[in-house]
Amino acid sequence: MVDIRDRLPLITAPTLVIGNTQDYLVPVEHARELHRLIPGSRYAELDSGHVVVLERPAELTELIREFIGTPDHSPGEEVIPLRSPAR
Repeated sequence: MVDIRDRLPLITAPTLVIGNTQDYLVPVEHARELHRLIPGSRYAELDSGHVVVLERPAELTELIREFIGTPDHSPGEEVIPLRSPAR
């Protein structure tokens, strides 16, 4: 395993971190830690497993479009988590 935590504070580009609450391969706590260590990053969580692109494509696309369409990425601003549709 490679530990890059000491490099994360050097990231200066607008960054969106998305955690998946049902991901058993990469626990959501890892995404939360990424967000905490990347200055000014935005964070959102989806009720999804590891394959979020297939499990929640519409919600993932909405988060990315919202992030890209936001002209001012204010430091520490967080994306409001989307509610998952009833299964």
